Amino acid sequence: MTLRRKLLDVWATGKSGVAIATLLGLLILLLRTPLERWSYDLPYLIRPQATISEVAIVHLDDVSHQALNQPYDGAWDRTNHAELVEVLTEAGARAIAFDILFNDEGRNPAANLKFANAVRKNGKVVLASDLGTGDYYAYAIDLRPMLPNSTLLAATPYYGFDQLMPDPDDCIRRHLHDVATIQSLSWSLATMLNAEVTKHPGSASEERWLNYYGPRDTIPHLSYAQALNRNDPAVKDFFRNRVVFIGSA
Repeated sequence: MTLRRKLLDVWATGKSGVAIATLLGLLILLLRTPLERWSYDLPYLIRPQATISEVAIVHLDDVSHQALNQPYDGAWDRTNHAELVEVLTEAGARAIAFDILFNDEGRNPAANLKFANAVRKNGKVVLASDLGTGDYYAYAIDLRPMLPNSTLLAATPYYGFDQLMPDPDDCIRRHLHDVATIQSLSWSLATMLNAEVTKHPGSASEERWLNYYGPRDTIPHLSYAQALNRNDPAVKDFFRNRVVFIGSA
């Protein structure tokens, strides 16, 4: 084979390689979003089950609705929330996060005040706010945030929005922490706990992906009604030194 022929063969092979690489590159660009999701989802299939000891959830579940005679279509009596904070305070919970919006005084101002006093006494409670109207995914400037009731805000400086950022398949994979200078509920909680990540300027705006503990029910949880049993030593042991999230089941 002549040198010229060898060079032509090499050139032809090189062009084919470039064409294939270009095609793959275009395919990756077109499939970037699903590829990102697959690269995120697939490792969970082989991830070992985690043991969670630092976090707990209190659910406003069906059993609690019935046991405490609370409505499904309205706000709960905040006397219950006050009592729950007291129980968690006595149990030595590390922090409390309410994933419930308390943007008004509620049906009973006296109960709201009792709740505020319990929050103030604990000193480590984060409340939910809402971004209201506006396209918060696009960081619009016409947001109408709904903050916690003023009586509750006077009891704790810690609050944050509870919106999430779903992908097109409605799965939550990425954090949403900083929208129009408003902190998220979880970032406000991390700030209160003096987490290292919150000490760096602009850190809340960085892209981060959730690191799930595991499938549903991996995180230890109690029914709201069960959590109110302050005379049960097992309840106190369960909450001791844990960060406790409170919200709908």
